[in-house]
Amino acid sequence: MKQEQNSPISNSKLFFSALALALVVFGVTSASFAQATHRVPRDFPTIQIAVNNANPGDTIRVGPGRWCGARITKTLTLVGEGTTVMGCPAGVPGPVGNLARRGFFINVAASGTSIRDFTFDGTGFSDTNRNPLALGIDAGFGTNNVVVDNNLFLGGLGGIQAFGSGWLVTHNVFNGFTILSNGAGGFGILSEDFQTGPFTGNAYLYNVFIAKVPPGSFSFASFTNEVDVPFVGIGIAGHNGTIIANNKMAITSNASGDAGVGIIATDASPDGISSTCSNLVITNNEGRLSQYGLIITRDQRLGTGNTVGATIRGNFGVNLIDGLTSFVSNRSIHTALSCDSSGVCP
Repeated sequence: MKQEQNSPISNSKLFFSALALALVVFGVTSASFAQATHRVPRDFPTIQIAVNNANPGDTIRVGPGRWCGARITKTLTLVGEGTTVMGCPAGVPGPVGNLARRGFFINVAASGTSIRDFTFDGTGFSDTNRNPLALGIDAGFGTNNVVVDNNLFLGGLGGIQAFGSGWLVTHNVFNGFTILSNGAGGFGILSEDFQTGPFTGNAYLYNVFIAKVPPGSFSFASFTNEVDVPFVGIGIAGHNGTIIANNKMAITSNASGDAGVGIIATDASPDGISSTCSNLVITNNEGRLSQYGLIITRDQRLGTGNTVGATIRGNFGVNLIDGLTSFVSNRSIHTALSCDSSGVCP
């Protein structure tokens, strides 16, 4: 069959036919070029149903009111608009509830997700009241590159458990997290590699942490055996190159002397052993309203492994670093520590 080589109509048909074939071969359709925005409750009645129907890269905007959370199974942008996430039983509507109810659980396949402008309500969570949220945001091990920005975490055992690299957690408020009689909880942000890492590329910036250690004796749940601190704003173990800067912490001790620490970096906690920390950048954090502003523990061999390559400066409050205590009240060059490859901080 002859082709009409000189016909512009025929040439156009050939071009578009070839383009369509290429799109099919490479698995690309016209719909995949556009990232959709879904609204709850306008488009879907719950957050979980919106997640189930979204495509990777889509945005879900959740309207005002109190909502059950969701298991996030693909990379999404989640935005609250006057939205409160509350504790819900398992299966209502998604598999995020159990004895420790979660707001959002992020699967590894949802790495790259961002979560902004939500309130996570764990107010009143206790040994006798498990109905509120226990955790605002939890994640599967190896979930990476998550952004958590401008959220409010109320009560609960903790705000965020982050088990991965490349997390950016910024401009959030963690107010009123608590602890159970068995020692569970007592943190704003917790990230431990359990000797699988270390985790890299994480940053925790411009967050606020407010909590009070409840009456009782919780020394058995201390995040380190060097001092009694069962409460922590930011707790990391097994991190390399993490940046922690410009956060504010106010964690009030109880009458028994159980105290709080704004930031702790370690290679061991009550949860287990992790890799040593290295190349940390910890600067300009405010911890004077906590018993300790910053603790970097000695490593498991009682050495300086957790301060290898660390840059430390201007962290207000009591600093306990490699077993040595100082009080920092300004951000001058005299507060700067640049630790060497063996962890010695001259």
